[in-house]
Amino acid sequence: GNTISGNGIQGVAIRDAGTSGNIIAGNWIGLNGAQTAALGNSASGVESFFNAGPNQIGTPGGRNYISGNLNYGVLIDSSSVSNVIQANTIGLTSGGTAAPNAWAGVTVFGSASNTLIGGTAIGTANLIASNSSDAIQLFDNTTFFTTVRGNSIHDNNGYALADYRGATTNNPAVPSLFTAILSTNTTVTGSVAVTMAGNYLLDLYANAPSTYVAQGQTYLGAKTIAASGAGTSNFTFTTSAIVPNGWQVTASTTDPAGNTSSFSTGVIVTVTDSVGDGIPNVWRAKYFGGSGTTTNSNSCSQCDADHDGMSNLQEFLSGTNPTNATSRLLVSGVSVNGTNLIVCYASVAGFNYRVDYKDDNSIPGWNILADPLLGTGGTSSVTNLGAALNPKRFYRVGVQP
Repeated sequence: GNTISGNGIQGVAIRDAGTSGNIIAGNWIGLNGAQTAALGNSASGVESFFNAGPNQIGTPGGRNYISGNLNYGVLIDSSSVSNVIQANTIGLTSGGTAAPNAWAGVTVFGSASNTLIGGTAIGTANLIASNSSDAIQLFDNTTFFTTVRGNSIHDNNGYALADYRGATTNNPAVPSLFTAILSTNTTVTGSVAVTMAGNYLLDLYANAPSTYVAQGQTYLGAKTIAASGAGTSNFTFTTSAIVPNGWQVTASTTDPAGNTSSFSTGVIVTVTDSVGDGIPNVWRAKYFGGSGTTTNSNSCSQCDADHDGMSNLQEFLSGTNPTNATSRLLVSGVSVNGTNLIVCYASVAGFNYRVDYKDDNSIPGWNILADPLLGTGGTSSVTNLGAALNPKRFYRVGVQP
């Protein structure tokens, strides 16, 4: 990719009606040549304006790093239409250290329409973190059909999705969350108000405890609310993903027209853990018998009952079976496909994963290849474009949070 940094205005500008079909992928926009620190463009990293679109900013396997810029990371404005922002890292270096954009990570305003930020298909979500303002901002009541789904959003100095447009028909109601209870899975209850007939999509996220405002670090999945008309719908959402005790769950609503709401207030995850070691009673009882309120030499959090190198606590957090040595978190294989490498790993449905890489195993720090990756319940894979041309490459897979 290109290093596009230190310029006097935008890093990349896409402008005027008829400017469409362009793909911006695999670039470093606002970082230095080593991708370790900011070398910001004086305006936004990428801006689409004056009716430009549709265009694609980032692709699965073609991640842009858009960080360290002196205005916004990505700015969509002035009646731009049908632009897609996917698979980017916005606000971090490739090693995951903060390189904030001075304003928001992504901002949409000025009658821009049909903007897609993220997605729920593997490899389409953005990682938007550590920016100096909100992660995503919406302005102007003529800005509509902005869909925001599946992204990993955390540690920004503001909201996950801040809607400054005022009351319009283009901002659906924010969900209300009541409880989040961790046992062998995570169960969330709440309600959402709807205004029209059709399918509303409720997206739920987990976030580490925050001193400012809960955001959306880990995507937990979606629940469809089938509405016959205006009213309020109560819901229960259950996922096999393990959200740690004390974390927060947040949610957003996307209406049938494709408008996404701001994120809800976070609800704290609670758990019954008599031992106090991070493992719920019901999980310990499921695999080791008894009530789960006490431990022995097999069932303690740091024990490794199946001798696979993972402690019981690690097995719990990874969704694997602590009594089966073949059930473990690891990269199961890497294959060559032309100039690309395909990295395979076993995944658990409902869990989120991240695949990292580096070219020298003696050097600390890893680069993000893909994040977040929603588990399928079988063997999952991610493609590393052009990686087969390198003399060597190392991979690791981690489960989130």
